[in-house]
Amino acid sequence: MAERLDPWSNDAVSDYEHLFAEFGIKTLSARERLDHVYFRRGIAVAHRDFDAFVNALRTRKRTYCMTGIASSGRMHIGHMSIIDFVRFFQKQGADTYFAVADIDAYVSRERIQTMEEAKRYALENAAHVLALGVPKKCVYVQSRMPARYYELAFEISKKFTENAFRAIYGHLNPGKMAAVFLQLADILYPQLDGPRIGIVPVALDQDPHIRATRDVAARLPYGFVPPASLYVKHVPALGGPSSKMSSSDPNSAIYLDDTPEVVEQKIKKYAFSGGRDTVDEHRKHGGNPDVDVAFQLLKYFEPSDSKVERVRESYASGKLLTGELKAVTIELMKKFFARHHRRLPAARKIAQKIVYG
Repeated sequence: MAERLDPWSNDAVSDYEHLFAEFGIKTLSARERLDHVYFRRGIAVAHRDFDAFVNALRTRKRTYCMTGIASSGRMHIGHMSIIDFVRFFQKQGADTYFAVADIDAYVSRERIQTMEEAKRYALENAAHVLALGVPKKCVYVQSRMPARYYELAFEISKKFTENAFRAIYGHLNPGKMAAVFLQLADILYPQLDGPRIGIVPVALDQDPHIRATRDVAARLPYGFVPPASLYVKHVPALGGPSSKMSSSDPNSAIYLDDTPEVVEQKIKKYAFSGGRDTVDEHRKHGGNPDVDVAFQLLKYFEPSDSKVERVRESYASGKLLTGELKAVTIELMKKFFARHHRRLPAARKIAQKIVYG
């Protein structure tokens, strides 16, 4: 049975190869794997037209990178990979845009009861994005965009038939339909000052938005270039790789506002282990780093490829026990969170102006 991609689901993608074939998504070639740890470690897994975007970068043509998050809750470390790519592509010469989607969060998430609640989350989300190194000129909220942005969203909505919309998304309520048109406007808005190829780094479950954008780009009267996309694997939930970290499930995630001590506690208590039932069995047969959440987290946070590989080999051989692996990850992540929290107060002041003016 085909696996339908749901941009609003908390379920992790389980069968990548099937989805690549089902939706025409391509795996990354050696030439397309740029000098970034996410390419080397298999975190960036697939794309649409990434080769064309890379060629534009290498020939110094105008390009852009656009992504974002819905301000529907506390930010967690699962959001960091797309933020890392925004910073990376900016250094490669692309103009960058990061949307904090407060209108999207309000209209598409039932638990967000007021627009003001979405804005409060937007302020915190924007602060984290800024503290993680995205320049303030690149960060915006949907509710404070120019009128031309909303006109573009309405123009996009007129290009969809009901059948075409259902073919991509299935049945959606009016709130989610409105959210889709805004997200597509986010992706195409940078091209209103001239057609150029853009890259949208997202998790694979967001591919319906990419397909919809690429489809509508050709039917708008502006000569838009269909955007390229780069798909990254989800950071697994603490409970194991079968689900992803989610802002709406507090037991699944390590949040960016967690203290270093809370991070340590969560990893010790909740991080799913790939180890054996007993120490003797683990020493004899080794652990499974592919399902071990502490090891998966290490892949996102440790800058040294050689250290990641040493840890993998030690754990798989049984030399390194689960508790020892968790200790390695905890030490690294506590240092990161301490640095991040030092940057937050200044970032919140900037975020206040972005969200409220």
